[in-house]
Amino acid sequence: GQGRRPRPLSVEFPVADGEPPTDPNRRLRYVRKRVEEAGGVDELCPKELAYLRYQADRHLASEEFYEVPLGRRNVGIKLVGMLHYEQRLDLVLALLGDRRPVSAMQRWAGGDYRHSGILRRNAIDFPLTMIGLRGGGSPARAAVLAALATDPYFEVRAAAARLLGDQIQAGDVEVETALCAALDDHADAVLVEVLAALVSIGSRPDLLGRLRSFYLLRDLRCRQETVASPD
Repeated sequence: GQGRRPRPLSVEFPVADGEPPTDPNRRLRYVRKRVEEAGGVDELCPKELAYLRYQADRHLASEEFYEVPLGRRNVGIKLVGMLHYEQRLDLVLALLGDRRPVSAMQRWAGGDYRHSGILRRNAIDFPLTMIGLRGGGSPARAAVLAALATDPYFEVRAAAARLLGDQIQAGDVEVETALCAALDDHADAVLVEVLAALVSIGSRPDLLGRLRSFYLLRDLRCRQETVASPD
């Protein structure tokens, strides 16, 4: 009738009931729901799992990753973790360690390397966290330690510290040494995760003395983690 507004034009192809949506972030929510409904990745039908991993490959190959958080490659990184797609961990590690700089214009807009800081953080928070450092072996461990020590984006360093604290056993001298070195980080968000990780895995005798300087730090979260540190 008169006065009705026309329906907005949809740029998506129609999707049949039960099929994955075409929008990247809606697809991500669909995959999360399907994995939960099935009771885990291993319980998915092999054909469905193969199809969903194929979709992850399509997203990883996209050059539209700059649309973070809406970009396809960003979604692909998350799908690798959700679908426990171990065969793509090599690509994830390459992305995490890629230090090719962006153009001057992109740096002016806050960029640093070819793969943005958000993508690098998600590489840790999704594939490496969900599959696990053991699934990635020595290369994954080395990549996370390098991210903790050298990545310019503080959220990447924080994610690396959190992962090490969650998945490394106490007594690992190399990791504990790396975490102690990260206590010099200038970002409080990183220090919170480093302190929490040291609470979890710290065992060196001089650790308590090393942490005394954090008792009166301005950030309450850091002080709380310091008080909870091992004695």
